Amino acid sequence: MFANGTITRCSACASQVRSVSLGVTSRRGLRVASLRRFGLGLVVDWVARVECIATATHWSPNMKSATLPSLRVEPELREAAESVLQEGETLSGFIEASVRETILRRRTRAEFIARGLAARDEAKGTGVYIDADVVHDRLTEKLAEARTRLQKKARA
Repeated sequence: MFANGTITRCSACASQVRSVSLGVTSRRGLRVASLRRFGLGLVVDWVARVECIATATHWSPNMKSATLPSLRVEPELREAAESVLQEGETLSGFIEASVRETILRRRTRAEFIARGLAARDEAKGTGVYIDADVVHDRLTEKLAEARTRLQKKARA
């Protein structure tokens, strides 16, 4: 059992930790006590395992190891971003999701352009072209069919 002032080591990183309280709670069926490591919170379970709460600094196969450059923005942009955060979402998480979505959108656009250029080259090579009016008419038909399906779903 740990008491105030007891020195032990984190089982994950072996850094020295010093207990300062025994606030016992239950976590996943284990009895735990709250500790402090030179200003950082720690958790001790009574199975004699001590872990820093800063486990993000401990290596794991799923650990994020790269960083994006810091970004300076106008205060208004930061406030606008913070104003649209969903409950429990962090600004860092929002920025990461935005970067991922932009990457996906740009890759999709690049693939679309590549397919269009390939189709153009094929049409030039074969000499077979489809009139734009025919394409527009077919797209209008598809749109009308999709709207009809949605209206039927809405009624049901």
